[in-house]
Amino acid sequence: MLGRVRAALDNNTIPVVGGEFDGKVVKFRQFAPFLPPYPYEPQSVEVEAARLNVRFPKVLDAMLFSGNRNLRNAAYIEAMGGEDFGNITKIAMQTALLEPQDPPTVIRVVNGGTNQLPLRALSGLLPALVYMEYLKEVGVAVPQLQMIFADHISAAANHHLDFERVTAESTKFAELARHYIEAFFPVLENHVLMLRDTQVGAGTVLGDELAEISSLVDQVISDQTRHALANKAYGNGTGVYYGSAHLLVHDIALPGAFAPILEGQPTMVDPKTIVSIGGRQERFFYRFRHGINPYLPARYREVLTFQFFTRHQVPPYYMASDGDVSMTDKLDPYKIGAAAKYDLDYLQKLSSIRGDLQQFLEDRI
Repeated sequence: MLGRVRAALDNNTIPVVGGEFDGKVVKFRQFAPFLPPYPYEPQSVEVEAARLNVRFPKVLDAMLFSGNRNLRNAAYIEAMGGEDFGNITKIAMQTALLEPQDPPTVIRVVNGGTNQLPLRALSGLLPALVYMEYLKEVGVAVPQLQMIFADHISAAANHHLDFERVTAESTKFAELARHYIEAFFPVLENHVLMLRDTQVGAGTVLGDELAEISSLVDQVISDQTRHALANKAYGNGTGVYYGSAHLLVHDIALPGAFAPILEGQPTMVDPKTIVSIGGRQERFFYRFRHGINPYLPARYREVLTFQFFTRHQVPPYYMASDGDVSMTDKLDPYKIGAAAKYDLDYLQKLSSIRGDLQQFLEDRI
């Protein structure tokens, strides 16, 4: 049985970002120290142990796209986090213990607030949807996708944002995304939740948590990190605040931090495990999060974390500066720059397998 686990891990083709093996493709030898006891010998009945020992390598294989380059390409995945890569073995074991209808983990895709969301924000959903669809096909418990719009946090950090316009854009996108999933990924309708962060003023859940964590971060980061955060943020001295906000969405289950945007959505899962999926811009924040984690309260180490990085060069929730299309624009190839075209081509290619994207957009925009 251990041979099947070894095969799944040795078939991994995804390089890691950060950690001891930065830039390398980790295999069984690197994963081995993190493996849970296997074969599994629980106190329960023997037939359950046998079932789990069969399921665990299957789940591990599926969660790492092992040996399946076509699926990995369809999911737009180019790397995974190297600071917590070993957690995938624990997540796979948890998942193997659950029935297919039980959500063992949460996938989070986080969007910053913006006055104008591009159409290609739909491509930001696709990696998670493709991943979840595959897990469902092979009989693995499907996570809940929580797409989070950090509207309050973004507006507090960027005074140039019009909050009413920001929330109008995220609500419009949430509605478009729900219709897209219904049309192109109908088996996942009940596994996706559109969320918005709650208020961040003093006396609020998010506001008080952000104030505490920002203060801690401010005390321990280096001048180099502080400068890098300032360059990534919106100015106005909000770099530490902006960086700290990433910890609250990726590293902790914080009751009251997020609220559903649309009515009639599935019940929000309280995560014990968070798999984050983000573009290339998240590589910096991933390293930042794990560098600062040892200095944070213990509650920031209670949730199992794991990270995938996609090929999105420009965050899919921001209009690309060299040409992009909004949710209200018609697709015009002469207006689209290289980065946006890459993501829109991906959206078109993946959608065409399942339906008519052009007709869908004509009906909805």
